[in-house]
Amino acid sequence: MDYFKGAYRPLFEQLASLAVLEPSQIMGRDPATIPVDWREGPHAHIFKADLPGVKKENVKLEIHNGVMEIVGKQAEEDEEEEGATWHAMERPVHLSRGQLVRRIGLPEDANVEGVKACMNN
Repeated sequence: MDYFKGAYRPLFEQLASLAVLEPSQIMGRDPATIPVDWREGPHAHIFKADLPGVKKENVKLEIHNGVMEIVGKQAEEDEEEEGATWHAMERPVHLSRGQLVRRIGLPEDANVEGVKACMNN
């Protein structure tokens, strides 16, 4: 019985990792997904994320059940002026309003108690 448990473990780990993938990671990048660079150093995993136009106070980083979630909320733009006419609307919706989200499954041995975050402009 223990043999089969060990033999199927890699398969179950792969399936579990798929459960935390964003749809964009399976079918191509969604423009409302935060792009992230992930590097593993000798002492830590380092993540760098781009959140254009998001203020520090509107960024939330949480870790639950081995999944890191980064959420950036965009400030709502001013209400449209009555009688105004749009001539172009080329920016993706997430750049003008809304929310950016990224979820990343962390390695089993990740020290989630030692997580540190900083934001540079």
